Amino acid sequence: KALARDIAARFITKHRHQTRSAIYVRINDLSTDLTDDDLAALVPAKPLGIMLPKSNSGQDVQHLSAKLRV
Repeated sequence: KALARDIAARFITKHRHQTRSAIYVRINDLSTDLTDDDLAALVPAKPLGIMLPKSNSGQDVQHLSAKLRV
């Protein structure tokens, strides 16, 4: 997982200004212990958006929003 995060972050950083396509990144869902590590590795690369899988309610979206504000 750590290697995949590093590869994704480097790809986003390198290509975000070279493509007309929006770059979104899918993170692991909130029920795992991987979400915070995903965000720590990928948010600094500045993807256009974050895809939250397996969202069960608006509360999940609010939870992710709170994590992104930190």
